Amino acid sequence: MNTKNKWTTTATIRDPERGKFWLDVMGGDTVPIVSMMTQRVKVPGRGEVDAYMLDLKAISDEQRERLIQAIAIEFRIPLVEVRAEIDDSVPVLAENVYVSSSDPGLFFSMLGDDDERDMFNTDQFVDEYLDYEED
Repeated sequence: MNTKNKWTTTATIRDPERGKFWLDVMGGDTVPIVSMMTQRVKVPGRGEVDAYMLDLKAISDEQRERLIQAIAIEFRIPLVEVRAEIDDSVPVLAENVYVSSSDPGLFFSMLGDDDERDMFNTDQFVDEYLDYEED
């Protein structure tokens, strides 16, 4: 889980132009994201795109204010509207982005509940996943 002091799940923007936007706002081209799973979102001027969601709880008040101002300028939206909408989420376009996480809980939560096998049962793991048979 991301905190203001430590980001465990991040997106690094590889596109130089977009990277500059995030550098100006966040101080770097790596930003905290809520999940490594993308969502379809509507973006002004681009239509529906895949995006990661910026983890707004993990950024400082200063970064949040710079983000609000940058969005208002970039998309020509009044500051009042941006402030009203930013409480929900902010998309980070998925194209040309590298994501990583050091949060094991996030990884396991992405596995889903439909798998009845016990991944911590060593005998079951050996038998099912490695096709191991004892003599």
